Amino acid sequence: MADVDPTKVIEDVAAGNRQTLAYSRRRFLSTWLAVGVLALLTCAAILLAADTARKQQDAVKLVASSAHNSAGRANTKSNDIFLYMQGKQGLPGVPGANGKDGAPGLPGSNPALLPPGPPGPAGPKGDTGSAGAVGAAGLTGAAGPLGPIGSTGSVGATGAAGATGQAGQAGAQGDTGAQGQTGAQGAQGDAGPQGAASTVPGPTGPQGDVGLTGATGAKGDTGVAGPTGAIGPQGAVGATGATGATGADSTVPGPPGPTGAQGVPGATGPQGPTGAQGPAGPQGVAGPSGVVNITVVTNTSAMSAQGNKTALATCPSGTKLVSGGFSVAPLSTNATINGSFPELQGDGTLAWRVTANNPGQGSWSITAYAACSA
Repeated sequence: MADVDPTKVIEDVAAGNRQTLAYSRRRFLSTWLAVGVLALLTCAAILLAADTARKQQDAVKLVASSAHNSAGRANTKSNDIFLYMQGKQGLPGVPGANGKDGAPGLPGSNPALLPPGPPGPAGPKGDTGSAGAVGAAGLTGAAGPLGPIGSTGSVGATGAAGATGQAGQAGAQGDTGAQGQTGAQGAQGDAGPQGAASTVPGPTGPQGDVGLTGATGAKGDTGVAGPTGAIGPQGAVGATGATGATGADSTVPGPPGPTGAQGVPGATGPQGPTGAQGPAGPQGVAGPSGVVNITVVTNTSAMSAQGNKTALATCPSGTKLVSGGFSVAPLSTNATINGSFPELQGDGTLAWRVTANNPGQGSWSITAYAACSA
């Protein structure tokens, strides 16, 4: 079996972890970017819908105001025609000639010519703004490569020797033999077994010399920036600092203060003498002649209990519509007039249209009046 290089294995694992972290970071950033774009599109759609609704509301108000004004003018004209038909009010007369111009009025005071007021006092210094929010923490860097494998440790101390075995039994003593000749000296015997290790520590030996400093290891690669941390809560607003001491008077003049408030207008002077009357102006152009030969045309709806009714009064051929009106029968009917207005017909002439509503009030009718002029 081939030897496996632990350093190579560790580097492969670290490279795989870096690739995984880089892929996770790209996925994280892509997801938040998509969420941000979706939020922007949603806000834009809401703002567009709100602006469209506001414009529609303004248009409805404008149309309602125009209709209200038209109905008011039509109602006024209808009342004038109705009073004319009852003999309570005559037709408008021919406009008179323009009157002479009156004497010119006295010139008024011009506030712009008054001297400016004194500059106002400088406002107090504003409070110190609150400290900004703490920035988000940086992304956690990727793990650096593993260091080299350490050197082999020193050999451990020799273990204690085993205990000496028991001595054998002594044999029986033999007879004393004759003394032999002195033999040659025998060889030195084997060394005896090592004694048991002492439990009392020996004296401390002298301190060894300081070893040489090892070479500085190579600098590791810079780790990849970690993901952005969540934004911390905003700090509390600091207390307002004490007011600083008043500075010394400056010898350099400051910028001009703001324009003071407009002074009180002076009293109106006495009225001057009346000027001489100017020459009479030329005679104005005569106005158009008043309406003559009024013909009133009526058209009455059917007498029934129908809720919604309308009537249209059309001028005879050769005449033009001047105004119009309406009436409801019986007079006690509490009908709602929805409209009383001139209506353009297909032949280019105008007729007077009246519409009303009276649900559930019994039989009733409505009559349209058209005042026509030759």
